[in-house]
Amino acid sequence: MISLAYVRSYGGKRPPGRINRLPPKEVTERVAERVHPQFGESILGYIARLAQANMVPVSGVQRSAGLDPVQIWYSDRDLQQLATYAQQSAESLRLLAPEPPVKLDGYPYTRFMGHLLDPEAVYHDQNRRVCPACLKKDAVYKATWDLRIFPGCTEHGLRLIHHCPDCSAEKEKPVPLNWRTEDLRFCRCGCDLREVRAEEYPAHHQGAQRLIEAMLMGTSVEKPPLLAELYPHEIMRLLVDVSQTSLRVRDLMFPDGDIGMRMRFGEHEGHLHFQVNSPEPEVGLRLSLALTILSMEPADLAAALTLLADGFEGRWFPFGSTVSSLRRSAPRGHELRQLLEASEHQWTSKVETMSMQE
Repeated sequence: MISLAYVRSYGGKRPPGRINRLPPKEVTERVAERVHPQFGESILGYIARLAQANMVPVSGVQRSAGLDPVQIWYSDRDLQQLATYAQQSAESLRLLAPEPPVKLDGYPYTRFMGHLLDPEAVYHDQNRRVCPACLKKDAVYKATWDLRIFPGCTEHGLRLIHHCPDCSAEKEKPVPLNWRTEDLRFCRCGCDLREVRAEEYPAHHQGAQRLIEAMLMGTSVEKPPLLAELYPHEIMRLLVDVSQTSLRVRDLMFPDGDIGMRMRFGEHEGHLHFQVNSPEPEVGLRLSLALTILSMEPADLAAALTLLADGFEGRWFPFGSTVSSLRRSAPRGHELRQLLEASEHQWTSKVETMSMQE
């Protein structure tokens, strides 16, 4: 199911899904210097390292391998052409590149890092975001930097930078980092990105991102009971939807702890925005708030939903739309969906009773 948050962040329009529209190419060239792909790096990051090792521009590698410079999705044919040129196996490149979206049960999905994901979760432009500390440690562009809900680096506690400070110095608008470079560590203007000062990415903003990152990377992670059986794309969808619940809803659900929750997570509400050039600074914080709510024991969450239903104070209160939205995000048959359906039934019964009394 496509999260409406992703669609709204593009003004109600879905971002373009770019595929390779060039005709198939018989690749005859081979690189002089082979570069082995690393698990966890992005396909464009690998192409950039390959270009640097062979002292050619990124566009030169793409042209030699028959790739479209503006493509987002990589088919098996694309990867076979690149593998031939790079003298690597196509299988070793598959985990680096998002596949063209396909429909499953009526909804589009892409396979990214070996997992199904909402296609809207992947950036749809030719700009890049980087962690200066990561580049200083190793000149590898991480695939997770291409995911729109990840605003920072959990390893170094820094927000990803997406503009060149030197190029933007005398401009009205910040100039995005692009891939027209011969070295991932630098902007095309020569600015050393390793030395750019990045903003802090606080630890209490990182909880949701750490969970999803661990699942995508295949590392061991303890998931909350309600999320234990869910896949990354299902958890991401729930986190986005729960993060958008109104402050009024949260206050009714957690009457004894709302002050502490407000102190920790603030009073943010409404739709999240994930544009690459102006990402909402509180994305990580709001998703971590959602994870805190979804980390409750099922019985505790059921009690909170009962408080929410009891807190209905007239037809204006959007209880029904809130619970219905979350219920649609939860997989069928899942315990969370059952809790939401029970809460929705309780609320509906109360509304009917109120109507009869009137």
